[in-house]
Amino acid sequence: MLMDKVESALVDSGPRRVLQRFYEAPLLTRLDGRIPGGPALEIGCGSGYGIRLILDRFGAPARTSSPPATSSPSCHPAG
Repeated sequence: MLMDKVESALVDSGPRRVLQRFYEAPLLTRLDGRIPGGPALEIGCGSGYGIRLILDRFGAPARTSSPPATSSPSCHPAG
């Protein structure tokens, strides 16, 4: 699925970050989302803000991997 220009703008917007920080992360914390030292996988097409929240709020260890040779077409605007 390709993202259109509006979807691309919303994924990487200030309001989306506010939603992640003040609604999604606290909700996952209440659902016992802490994983001190445990693995976490974040697949996304934004700026990386989601993975920073996972590292900061949920206790996942920081690990990096090489990006794939080609990125998913869903991470790019349609058109």
